[in-house]
Amino acid sequence: MSVSTSPDIVSSTEDYAKRFAGTAGEWMLSVQTQAIDDLLRDVGGGTILDVGGGHAQVTPHLMAQGREVTALVSCEEAAARLNRVSGGTAPYVLGSVEQLEQPDHSYDIVIAMRMMAHVADWELFLASACRVARKAVIVDFPLVSGIHRLYPLLFGLKKAIETDTRTYTRLPHKAVTTAFRDNGFDPDAHVGQFVVPMAFHRFIKNVPISRASEAIFSPFASRMGNPVIIRAQRLPK
Repeated sequence: MSVSTSPDIVSSTEDYAKRFAGTAGEWMLSVQTQAIDDLLRDVGGGTILDVGGGHAQVTPHLMAQGREVTALVSCEEAAARLNRVSGGTAPYVLGSVEQLEQPDHSYDIVIAMRMMAHVADWELFLASACRVARKAVIVDFPLVSGIHRLYPLLFGLKKAIETDTRTYTRLPHKAVTTAFRDNGFDPDAHVGQFVVPMAFHRFIKNVPISRASEAIFSPFASRMGNPVIIRAQRLPK
């Protein structure tokens, strides 16, 4: 895949950022941020590589916590928003976001949001993230579960509501956990973010209703919530 079509380009644009504008968008992004914070808490400190982090949803937040984080972007174009949001203070490196080229165990933690559903080969992507991480990998992906089973029928409606949505790969939870174990990692925690489709939350633009609807369906979140954010920690040899 050429740099110009790298999956982090779209998610690093200002147009993409508008998907999380307003109170509804900020609330959805806060759910993701809280999940990342919760999953990092048990892992401890260390260096972090934020793969495809040009969207600026992760790196600036972790920098504000005093964490040592570096974003990996495919090109300078993908770093433009990150530079703007961070005031040019966010460290980043250029390289492939499809198959990481960093040395083995060169970062303690690898995080990748908005990436695995859009790469050409998600298993190769995950294997490279595991190779680079000394301690843990945290990624998100759309689960083949709940209303996402109707993806082929509902994508047109989703696009009509969101206008700028793009196609994505839905993955079985078991396939992802198996891939982690095949690479020497234990998938020990996950968060199902939204049981109600995100397109609904964007459409109604009413945070109290969104919160209430998610609370009602919260018993199903661990099994049906989407996207899933999953953490895997390296198994001792």
